Amino acid sequence: MIKSFINKVAQFHDAFGIKRGNVDAELRYKLFKEELDEYIKARKENDIVEISDAVVDMLFIACGTVDLHRWSFEGCGNFSTSADDTIDKRLNSINESLKWLMVDSVLMLSMRHGIYDILPELFDEVFRSTMSKLDKDGNPIINDGVIRPDLPVGKILKSENYFKPDIEGILRKHGKIN
Repeated sequence: MIKSFINKVAQFHDAFGIKRGNVDAELRYKLFKEELDEYIKARKENDIVEISDAVVDMLFIACGTVDLHRWSFEGCGNFSTSADDTIDKRLNSINESLKWLMVDSVLMLSMRHGIYDILPELFDEVFRSTMSKLDKDGNPIINDGVIRPDLPVGKILKSENYFKPDIEGILRKHGKIN
């Protein structure tokens, strides 16, 4: 499941010209925090539609971080604490274990809110919606700080083609809401 999510986000990165390897950690943090704040607000309001939307958006960002860092599944969970290990080897091992923390945390939220079983369908819907941000010529609109000074520089903006994901329809279809 996660590999398919990462592959979709990789398609998004390619379509929007987002390069791998040179990761803007501050932007990733701001994007994730924005979704986390939306999740907290939705949770206070007990709004499963907005909770689901925020959880899937956080997963999209988390999988994007994995793709941008070119992380792989190899070595994940092989945390080493041997006294013979060098500091560098221990740090590498810790990084291998921690790099999935963001993804795992969001997956746990999806379980907590009862949407884990429909996560692939929700993710596909958010992916389709995100891809609709490309303009009529197939180009991304990237905030330069002038277009929308209230949003982070580098954030992808919505084009005239954008459509909101039908999270509610999917939740309704699967009996998660009436």
